[in-house]
Amino acid sequence: MKSHYVFLIKEGSITPQSLDDGYCGDVLRETLRQGFHISRIHVHATSSKEALENFLIIMKPYQEELTVRTMIC
Repeated sequence: MKSHYVFLIKEGSITPQSLDDGYCGDVLRETLRQGFHISRIHVHATSSKEALENFLIIMKPYQEELTVRTMIC
């Protein structure tokens, strides 16, 4: 089953977060307090790995502008 993912970004780190996770609100609140922002790009995917892969495909045209260090939760 596919979930709706948002991406938390800070200093080149990209963290996919499923909005279907029961603890999503806590994760979003804490990461926003730590200076992350939520990307305008959202995707539907079956896992955080697939979500991140889709995000990177979408961002490929802008790859030169983006230095990526990734974290999969």
